[in-house]
Amino acid sequence: MRGFKAPSIDLTEKMKGILKKFSTSYTLPSCIVLRSRLLLMASEGGSSTRIAQVLGISRNTVNTWRKRFHENAGILMQMEEASRIPGKEEDLHQFLKTFLSDRPRPGKPPVFTPEEIILINELACKNPKDFGCELSHWNLTALAREAVRQGIVPSISPCSVYRFLKFGGIEPWKNRYWLNSPEKHDEPETFKKN
Repeated sequence: MRGFKAPSIDLTEKMKGILKKFSTSYTLPSCIVLRSRLLLMASEGGSSTRIAQVLGISRNTVNTWRKRFHENAGILMQMEEASRIPGKEEDLHQFLKTFLSDRPRPGKPPVFTPEEIILINELACKNPKDFGCELSHWNLTALAREAVRQGIVPSISPCSVYRFLKFGGIEPWKNRYWLNSPEKHDEPETFKKN
């Protein structure tokens, strides 16, 4: 009884040239480099088992990419035809790069928008006394409460505030001397730039 027969891969010279460049690239993501090598070996008649051994991947991965290429062969041929038009030479190159890239994976959407994160970081750089907090400098709990009170976010934990501040390189608990220094408020002339 014979096993599964993987679809053959027929590459044009132009596609081979692009995939050869991809397969030796140091700047492209490793998944594109690996898949380029896989398709080149498959086009030369290599078996899925042999390709998997040489590349250090599973035979299922090889068969998946052979199948994916075979299913999209028509589109690839159309892209190659279109790339012969002056000014469209780069389209096949870009299409192959996109085709060989990882597909977007599903996942939970982010809870906080970049705008909200920026506003929280901006709030951390301001004096807490300006907002009616009797603190010399922000702490995470007070900052989270103030962000909710101002309507920046409906709710947020101090841990999330810490994560955003850490990513932004902001440490308001260390800013006591330059942001909220009593001398700055008592003697503003000392802190003016020349």
